Amino acid sequence: MFSDVVFANHYNDKIVSKGEICKYLNSQLMFEDTPYNAESVAEQNIPVIMPDKPWNTLYTPSPLIHKATDHIQIQQILVEKGFL
Repeated sequence: MFSDVVFANHYNDKIVSKGEICKYLNSQLMFEDTPYNAESVAEQNIPVIMPDKPWNTLYTPSPLIHKATDHIQIQQILVEKGFL
């Protein structure tokens, strides 16, 4: 299922959003638990699975951001989106 894993951080002067990175890499899907980063990826028309965490419980997902509370919901989303 995975062809690559890319780790990104903001520890240098050239800050690039995760959305821009995903677009550059032609990503098909992103797992992200931070609403700000999830939105920047969704702005690139890339679906996001957002695991339910204490810091995002009040976040209301958009059509491309799908919250999941456990691995069963993650699997359901992957099936719905055609990744499985």
